[in-house]
Amino acid sequence: MIFGVLQDLRRVSIEELKKVETSLDKESSEDAEMRDKYGSRWNRPASAALNSSMREKIAGYNANLTAAGDSDARLEQRLMQNNAAFSALSIDAAVSQMPRLQVRLH
Repeated sequence: MIFGVLQDLRRVSIEELKKVETSLDKESSEDAEMRDKYGSRWNRPASAALNSSMREKIAGYNANLTAAGDSDARLEQRLMQNNAAFSALSIDAAVSQMPRLQVRLH
């Protein structure tokens, strides 16, 4: 069902966000090492200051993915509870409910 596809896409998105966070952590760690090694000669802006907006966006994306997952779970549960009503909407069910002509038209 579509909920499985959505769950897979959400999982992949979360994995990609984790990769980005890992890259930011690595860059931040390397920056700290260079600051320790070169001291005041390392005159670049601090990595944490440069990537704070990216980290905020990542946190927002993670929150959105969590909210979407919760919403999808509630919707899936409601659809399952009303499965009988939805199955009555199928073409076969509709055809079986249609009146049939008693006399052939000429």
